[in-house]
Amino acid sequence: MKKILVLVFLLAFFGLTSVALASLTFSNTGITGDTSFNTLTIPGISTSGCLTINSSGVVSSTGVACGTGGSTTWGSITGTLSSQSDLNTALNGKQGILTLTTTGTSGAATLIGNTLNIPQYTGGTGTVTSISIASANGFAGTSNGGTTPTLTISTSVSGILKGNGTAISGATLGTDYSLGTALLSTGILKSTTTTGTLSIAVAGDFPTLNQNTTGYSSALKSATTTVDVSTATAPTSGQVLTATSGTAATWQTPTSSSSANAFLTVTDGSPITWNVGTIPNGIVVLNHTTATRALNLSGLTNGGYYALAIQQDNTGGAAMTLGTGCIWKIGGSGNGSISLSATANTTDILVLTYDGTNCYANIQTNFN
Repeated sequence: MKKILVLVFLLAFFGLTSVALASLTFSNTGITGDTSFNTLTIPGISTSGCLTINSSGVVSSTGVACGTGGSTTWGSITGTLSSQSDLNTALNGKQGILTLTTTGTSGAATLIGNTLNIPQYTGGTGTVTSISIASANGFAGTSNGGTTPTLTISTSVSGILKGNGTAISGATLGTDYSLGTALLSTGILKSTTTTGTLSIAVAGDFPTLNQNTTGYSSALKSATTTVDVSTATAPTSGQVLTATSGTAATWQTPTSSSSANAFLTVTDGSPITWNVGTIPNGIVVLNHTTATRALNLSGLTNGGYYALAIQQDNTGGAAMTLGTGCIWKIGGSGNGSISLSATANTTDILVLTYDGTNCYANIQTNFN
């Protein structure tokens, strides 16, 4: 209960113009006391009724007498000042301040009233006692248990294994592999096409050859003719096998050919390379701008005869040395060197024969 001093304060605060002072009492149902308290005037308030003061201290009238008729809105809660059981009920329905507890070490968290309990979960510990290994894809296995179990992998497949990228199985002899050669005798191996089985080849596995594999041939055979040489007498050195008919041949000494070998051009160079096998008779024109050059031979045949015509150009003065291909022996000098005519457009003739090692040569100069 609040006494009259409160009213005096209110009168001074609100600037009341007239009030009949009496013994007044403020309660939650209004102002009671002296019935002579009939008029309370507040400047700016033109409507009589129950007064309200907002958070800024502004006074206003609801236009309805306090405690009678109508209702006052409190947010989303409605009711009157005389009875706020609905406000109390709404407030009582709200969640109160939570108290957190950590009782227990397992189970779910619980909310009972205003107490939220979350157990103190601890890290798990344990020991591996066994591991089960499924038997699949050709594999099986066991475990000895304990904290560090040992796994033993095994297979029920025996023999040679094969895999398909997913599982293993037993390989099939003749399809996936063939037996080794440890039990085979020494020889040439052959493989069976369908099974891959290895065995030792026999004579029938090899093709029949068209000539004798031992001894000597008794005939010469071309695509259309067979020449019998079994009756030919033994040859002597230098003889050649000559057919005497369409079906027979004998060893004969070749006769010298009467045909001549034309002089063909040999290219000047440094060195000059003269292949007497293709040009037995050659002719070379020496270019005076090269002072000297070597003469190298190739294609020599034991017993062969060869000739080279050596010409000076329009200036003359070119020289030549005897190079590789044989050991040179020069008639009249024996020192293995030659001297050419230096006069322009003159010709010297070098002739030689070969014995398999040495070239026996003579040079005739100054043909003009």
